[in-house]
Amino acid sequence: MVGLYYLLVSVLLVTAWGYSISTGMPYKNNVKQVETDNMSNCPSITHTVKESILMKTIQLVKVARINASGPVPEQHRQSLPIPVLRPEGLFILFFYSPALARPKQPTNLWPPEYIMELNVSTGKFKELKSVLSRDFGQTDAPETMIGTSAMPDGMSFEEYERKENRLYEVYDILLPHFIAHKDTVGPDVALVAKEFKQLFHIVSDLPSRRYYEATGHKFFRWVNDIAR
Repeated sequence: MVGLYYLLVSVLLVTAWGYSISTGMPYKNNVKQVETDNMSNCPSITHTVKESILMKTIQLVKVARINASGPVPEQHRQSLPIPVLRPEGLFILFFYSPALARPKQPTNLWPPEYIMELNVSTGKFKELKSVLSRDFGQTDAPETMIGTSAMPDGMSFEEYERKENRLYEVYDILLPHFIAHKDTVGPDVALVAKEFKQLFHIVSDLPSRRYYEATGHKFFRWVNDIAR
């Protein structure tokens, strides 16, 4: 209950301060109500599964950034949410990578240095941990740049933000089905899975995708399967 209390307080602070987070580019509601308007088209989501998710994805992203502030340097890039199912329930993981933003140039990226886990069912954050590339099954040295990241050619920052926010809405639609281990979904959810793949390709940093796959391979494989 204490973890949930602090989680909810963080959400209120986000709302009051107008705190804004962008996971893919430089920085720029209720509990148990994760449904977006599109979720009304997903009748197979059960009431029990809905209530096992305490917050919307965009709220989780903001709260994770607040909880990481301090131990994690401000210049580090927060990853997109990575869903992981465990016996205790659904966890959302975030990793944090050193990043060097340069005016009118792509952002330089290095391997993740920290990872944070949130138990979505209880609202409790697990301890922020330091990591190395080998923890993800990779071989990158900490001082080795893994690549650069930039918005797609011709895309404005406003359009990029719209796609990022839509991606968070799509997470909200898919997660209840992922929690319910649904290998077969209706055509409406299959279309949402296809949209997720398209948006994730736009919003995620290309050099970091192998780290996403290593961390959340079951979720990303599930999305690929139901999107067919």
